[in-house]
Amino acid sequence: MFLQNERGLGVKNGTLGTIEHVSAQSMTVQTDDGRSVHFDLRDYSRIDHGYAATIHKAQGMTVDRAHVLATPGMDVHGSYVALSRHRDDVDLHYGRDDFASQDRLVRTLSRDRAKDMASDYERADPVQSYVRRGITFRERVAAIVRRVVPERVQHVRWPAPVCRSCAWHGQRAEAATGSAGKEGGGRPGRGAA
Repeated sequence: MFLQNERGLGVKNGTLGTIEHVSAQSMTVQTDDGRSVHFDLRDYSRIDHGYAATIHKAQGMTVDRAHVLATPGMDVHGSYVALSRHRDDVDLHYGRDDFASQDRLVRTLSRDRAKDMASDYERADPVQSYVRRGITFRERVAAIVRRVVPERVQHVRWPAPVCRSCAWHGQRAEAATGSAGKEGGGRPGRGAA
């Protein structure tokens, strides 16, 4: 099995074939579609045994005979892909440790687990949802600020003081917060210097 797309060789990830000739430096493979592909192993070495493949790798493939190993992670979509890869015969294998009964096997392989897609959901504009309820953007921002900013900071007249290193800023802080004579001198959230 080829494990990487290579346009120059005409192979894709998942292409199956039979080895016709192999040496230490090169390999010739007859692909399942009948082409003979010769390549140098230094240039292309992404090959592996092709007797087993994942459901995803086998998607789009057709083989004469398929063996499917059922696992608890399978669903109806994976089961369909796995069980429809054969021309002549398919064998389903499962372990009793994964499936205690045939009923449990059937329920697992036939369950529908459709994936949600982003396009399944309506794209909502949050601003428009507030407008529909009669709330302006300014009112929404004010409500968020009231919830996030501590109450003692909300009453500060802006611009707030930037430092307490001089008497002028200290007096502005006391006037803005009404904290004259209180410990902390005026900048919210700080103790005395």
